[in-house]
Amino acid sequence: MKNSSLLMIIAILIVAMNSVGQSIAPAPPPAGISEKKIAPKTYHYTNSDDSLFLDSLFKGYDKSGSNTGIKKTTPAGTTVTIGTQTWMVKNLDVSAFRNGDAIKEAKDTEKEWDDATDKGKPAWCYYNNDPGNGKIYGKLYNWAAVTDSRGLAPEGFHVATDAEWTVLIEFLGGKESAGGKLKEAGTSHWNPNLKSTNSSEFTALPGGYREGGYREDHGEFLDIGGFAHWWTATKHNNDGAWSIYLYADDSFINIDYEDKTFGMSVRCVKDK
Repeated sequence: MKNSSLLMIIAILIVAMNSVGQSIAPAPPPAGISEKKIAPKTYHYTNSDDSLFLDSLFKGYDKSGSNTGIKKTTPAGTTVTIGTQTWMVKNLDVSAFRNGDAIKEAKDTEKEWDDATDKGKPAWCYYNNDPGNGKIYGKLYNWAAVTDSRGLAPEGFHVATDAEWTVLIEFLGGKESAGGKLKEAGTSHWNPNLKSTNSSEFTALPGGYREGGYREDHGEFLDIGGFAHWWTATKHNNDGAWSIYLYADDSFINIDYEDKTFGMSVRCVKDK
């Protein structure tokens, strides 16, 4: 009897020792809170305003108050999920189509830009033809580049349509207030920068645009620091396409059409 009891005690000790050091899976998330892996064995739980706080009952987790549907996704710093959409957090900055074909850089003279856009040939440029601007604001593209069948956006993404921009705007409260939630906060790039919070983490920057159409100043670069202007992938008519405007001095965001010969920034959204 004594030997049996001793063997039982030893067996219990062995089981207990083997369990020590084993990784313990984190507790399941609280109801209504989404899971997001941010580091090995570390998880974030987000809902509403994406503010984070630790709950002692869920060690290893951050969680927050009510559901905004906004969260960073992988790879780190490149996309943000807003509602049901996943957007790139920077303007597009590619010089080749998805298949590897180069896109012409129209630089130095207005004639190069006019020649490309008037003939419907894809082209891009840096604001003021300065690569330093490209590092911050990305490239400006003409409409022919945006809609080329070889694909301007990276694999798994596409240039957002006006309908997709509308979904984003409505999710953030409509045209009157969405702009402030999209704009980068502070005056590092926007000047001035009124009514901005960047609560969406979209981090919109004022990359300006290149004038197009038949205006006297066509081909000129305008409004860097004060104006963000993006193409959508949606045609308006034979001469124009829908585009998005953001302003330094307001939280308003606008959707309107412009001549296809303009040069504008591009934002991409993830394929579904």
